[in-house]
Amino acid sequence: MAHNEDDLFDLIKSMTPNEKRYFKRFTHIYSDKGGDKPKYVLLFEAFDELETYDPQQLTENFRDENTFRHLPQEKKYLKDRIMESLRLYHRAETIEFRLADMLQDATIFYEKGLYEQALGRLNKARQLARTYDKFSFLIRALIAIRKLIVERRIRKGAEALAQLEIETDAAIQNQENQTQFKRKWQKILLLYRQEGYRNTAEKRATILAHLGSPWFKDSARATSFSARHNYHLGRSLLLQMLNRIDEAAQEYRDLLEEWTVRSDRIKSDPLAYRLLISNYLNLQHRREQYADFPEYLEVLDAAKTRNFDEEAELFQATAQLKLLYYINRAVINDEAFHAYLELMDYVENGLETYADKINESRRRSLLHNLMILSFLIGDWKGAHQWWQEIDRSSEGVRQEINDFAIVIKLIIDYERYSGAEPDGIDFNAELKAARRKLRRKERLNPFFSAVMSALGKVLKAKNSSARREIFSALKEQIAGMAEQSFLGSIEIQTWVEHHFTGRPIRDVWCDTIHSRDAAP
Repeated sequence: MAHNEDDLFDLIKSMTPNEKRYFKRFTHIYSDKGGDKPKYVLLFEAFDELETYDPQQLTENFRDENTFRHLPQEKKYLKDRIMESLRLYHRAETIEFRLADMLQDATIFYEKGLYEQALGRLNKARQLARTYDKFSFLIRALIAIRKLIVERRIRKGAEALAQLEIETDAAIQNQENQTQFKRKWQKILLLYRQEGYRNTAEKRATILAHLGSPWFKDSARATSFSARHNYHLGRSLLLQMLNRIDEAAQEYRDLLEEWTVRSDRIKSDPLAYRLLISNYLNLQHRREQYADFPEYLEVLDAAKTRNFDEEAELFQATAQLKLLYYINRAVINDEAFHAYLELMDYVENGLETYADKINESRRRSLLHNLMILSFLIGDWKGAHQWWQEIDRSSEGVRQEINDFAIVIKLIIDYERYSGAEPDGIDFNAELKAARRKLRRKERLNPFFSAVMSALGKVLKAKNSSARREIFSALKEQIAGMAEQSFLGSIEIQTWVEHHFTGRPIRDVWCDTIHSRDAAP
């Protein structure tokens, strides 16, 4: 297979600063101390200096040097050395690497006739593989131990051999069970993504068939921790597709309880644990239940990451969850304002630091929630700032955010200028432009239309009494649309209530939260 030049550039750019430092130390193994840098090290540094891949610039920089006379071969050699250094760097971080090393050590001991040492290493691998459900490694370790016994290399009797047979059979069965649950979970994930995440009658029938199957009726068939992990993930996603969110959240709660008592699991796979927490809290948000947020947000804050990509992913999950929590819970506390400012700084800095790692959909979602949080505490200037960020970004994703931004901008401008039109701004023209834009996209729903009509009337009202009558009529009008809930509808209803009652919007939102909590 031909070597892809872009692959090498992408690999180098994906390396963390620590990985690059390790690679440079690693290169001393292959170079003469005190001598010139090897060719592949010079090539590595040249690639690392490039912002974007430019083969012409690369070759022009070294046109007169023999170093790049055989450029394709040097690139292949460099890639091999990088991968070798990365394997060494990450060797202690994964269970699979540790087990592979143990089995390799046992092979070396065996070939040197050090059979007891080989057995010792195999038994350590056996225990580690059993602890972490690494059944393929466990089977290899058990077969190697059996070989030592059968060849009479160690002093083990028929009793030990019989036990090995039982353990090997169990490991083979567990591996098959683990594989089956993993495959079924992957099929459910693909099912979820079909039809643009929408449910058809055929898809619903398939979901119900999965839930009714022996594999997902209960967890009895799952014979290991990893199998139960995929059982709960699969069952939760099936329930989510049926909109049975309470049951779906319970599956995650049960799974998190299993992880909590297995600190070794959390340590060996922190990324999977963080993902579980994130998914669970998102389900709790859909249930409008926030009691578990503080505890798990602390866990996410204390989490350690291994590289920049993990750091960026953790930021995105944590920032979104914190925003959801502050919007729906923490903002009701009087002491929350300082924390709100800190959160805004945290998210703003993260959006800048991890800009290249955040996809547009996630970015728009974060900006939307920043705007909503500012809006609900009456920080109109801050809300306008975040609206501007949304307006600058692409409209190709999260259409519902785009639609809401058109309407919320009118409300924010109205509040920023206290209902008066400053010089150079024609609100009526803005209202007409907003209507045309939504109508052109066939997104002008009755709710948005009612709000924009009321804004037009409010701007012409002679006094506060007239404005209050307009907001009173709007409140009654949109109350009948409450069942057609969509992005931004509750926040706009809160704003209308704020003007109808004359109370601060933050207090009105707090009452909304209390009323929601008190509802059966």
